[in-house]
Amino acid sequence: MTGKEADLTFNLNSEHWGISEGNILGMDVVNPETVVFFVSTDAIKDSNNRSATEHYYLVYTDEEGNKQKSIDIINSLKDYGIWEDRPIAYVGTQINCDEWGNIYIGDGDRNSIYLLDEAGELITHYTYQAGERDNVLQSFRTDTGEILFAHATGEKISYLWINPENGEEKQISFTEREYIREYHGMYGNVLYYTNSDSLIGWNVATGEKQILFQLQDYEISDAARVCFMRSGDTGKLLITENTRRYILSLDEREAEVAGEIVVANACGENAFLKGRVFNFSKENPVYGISYEEAYESEEDVARILMEVMNGKGPDILYISQTDMENLYEKRALGDLEQLLTGDTLEVLLPGAVQMGTIDEELAGLPLAVSIRTTITNRECWQENTWTVRDVLALLEERKDSGIFIDYFGQDSFFYNMLFMVGINMADISYLAEETGFQCAEFQEVLRKVKERTGKVRKMNSFGEFGEALKAGELLAVEAKIFDIRSFATAYDKIGSDTCFVGYPTESGNGNYMESGGLLVVNQAAMEKEGVKELVQYFFDKDSQRLVKDAISVRWDLPAEQLQYDAAGEHYFWVYPEGTNILLPDKFDGSSYLEEYEEFIKGAVPRKAISQEIFNIVMEEAESYFSSDKEISEVTNTIQSRLELYQEEHRADE
Repeated sequence: MTGKEADLTFNLNSEHWGISEGNILGMDVVNPETVVFFVSTDAIKDSNNRSATEHYYLVYTDEEGNKQKSIDIINSLKDYGIWEDRPIAYVGTQINCDEWGNIYIGDGDRNSIYLLDEAGELITHYTYQAGERDNVLQSFRTDTGEILFAHATGEKISYLWINPENGEEKQISFTEREYIREYHGMYGNVLYYTNSDSLIGWNVATGEKQILFQLQDYEISDAARVCFMRSGDTGKLLITENTRRYILSLDEREAEVAGEIVVANACGENAFLKGRVFNFSKENPVYGISYEEAYESEEDVARILMEVMNGKGPDILYISQTDMENLYEKRALGDLEQLLTGDTLEVLLPGAVQMGTIDEELAGLPLAVSIRTTITNRECWQENTWTVRDVLALLEERKDSGIFIDYFGQDSFFYNMLFMVGINMADISYLAEETGFQCAEFQEVLRKVKERTGKVRKMNSFGEFGEALKAGELLAVEAKIFDIRSFATAYDKIGSDTCFVGYPTESGNGNYMESGGLLVVNQAAMEKEGVKELVQYFFDKDSQRLVKDAISVRWDLPAEQLQYDAAGEHYFWVYPEGTNILLPDKFDGSSYLEEYEEFIKGAVPRKAISQEIFNIVMEEAESYFSSDKEISEVTNTIQSRLELYQEEHRADE
């Protein structure tokens, strides 16, 4: 599938065609040379300010929007009782034109199809029978210019053709019913349509169905409009989504390109990465982008990393932090500061930059992040951070409370240990002290975890967490913040005394930033044409606004994506494709924007080795929790294993 083949973008309004205050309700691609726009104008109907459609125009234009002709079919709509006493654009109606200018109007509410000639005169009125289930009526164009209607009733879908010369109808075929979001058109024997997540090509002659691409890969949302166009030996899809407009060719032939940039995902599934790569390739076909997903095979990951170490391999990679550090040690990665603009570097979250910085060079960057934290009540703890010693002192005061629970309500030895000393174990003081894990403080940690685990009732929501925190049933609850909504919801459900205190830490901030992987650039590709443009593309505003279920690495976006609806007196988080997410209001009616910005700017990354160290500690601690083993024996073993680990780690360096 080739990329973007045209960039005909222009702004249109009805004044361009001499129609004052018209509403452009839709469009249809009649043939490769002609586009028809459906335009209505309203007039005040009565003293109650209710409006009715005064004119309904079909405006025929060339591909650049220049008017060829227009007709007003409002009298036909009235004379034939079509859409009578209802808005022209109500849900359940659709209008199309075939290649010869005949007008097809589908009315799903009245189970009717009206066929008018190009002058607006009625050719025929077809009524179909309603089934036991809701009827679904959609139309699409064939490569020879006819319009077919797909009519779903019960468990079957029939395809109807109406002869524009004599008004006779013909049922083409019946198929088993399935969910079809939209039909786009038919070329030869292949019918193109989208279901919930894919574009499908269905050969009606053989019955074979092929997934042509996943919608999320191209970031095509439900709000997008897709029109099928005939072109040469195949067809094209014209996709319009807010400010984006592009053409996908269904021809298997590759476009001519000046070079090729290879992008490899060696870390894990990432729809944002994949979508941005595909969209960049459509918008910049001259560079020729190749995308490889290698994360499912350890052999493929190892192969790619070895290639990069040897100065070959992919140009841009998405890899784990450990792999980034290993490639950097081999001097195989470039400095991203050389590829990003100064304006972009200035607005990156400090924690995101810190996550990918090694020896003062920006070896990698996460595409998006989440933040793990713990929440308590300011009646329990007033500061914004705490240490292990602070937690032990609080548990001494609160004899009957539990310790921590995770965001699923789990109260276990594992989580209580992880949240108290293990979430960022690389910064813990025991690793540097002479006595280490044999010290009295760590032994007290083990005792408290063993005593208090399993004392908290199961909870399933922030509301229940808030009640337990206020009642002193537990010390803190884990939270994972994916966006401003999850952040504001914690305040909304737990209460105004909510304290994002973070995990116990010795270094000042226990809100830990995480990411599925980091974007890096092969040192050998730093000067390659298009690499700089693609890297910048990942982090520019238009791309980062598309981040969902995660936090953008740009701190300047929340203020732009947060909008206030004065009529509804609510705050919304707005995405480019038009999705608006309602946010909880602050107690005084304002938003949580200021608190959220401070929170995301202050978060710090976890050390990559923290989990490895914690695994060693937890393996031995389990023997204490599940038996009568002496605590000193357990801590001695932990200390010995960690000293050995540190020696091996130093030897590797």
